[in-house]
Amino acid sequence: TWKNGQLGVGTYTPAAKLDVRGEIVTNSFVQFGSLTFAERDALTPAAGMVIWNSDSTQFEGYDGTNWINLVDGATSTAP
Repeated sequence: TWKNGQLGVGTYTPAAKLDVRGEIVTNSFVQFGSLTFAERDALTPAAGMVIWNSDSTQFEGYDGTNWINLVDGATSTAP
């Protein structure tokens, strides 16, 4: 469903540019946003957000308070 420039799959009231409610299956790849420390720190993050940090070359997730390195579980901070 298209509504106000947003696409909803499994919902009639999308809350984002692409709002998918339900399971997703892909036969290709998913590419996460690639951000530097400065770009990441300029975001207003949401809990559950995942990015590729191009400075540290690591996947990071936001736990609602901190960015966490998804490889070792340590808090990720800019050098």
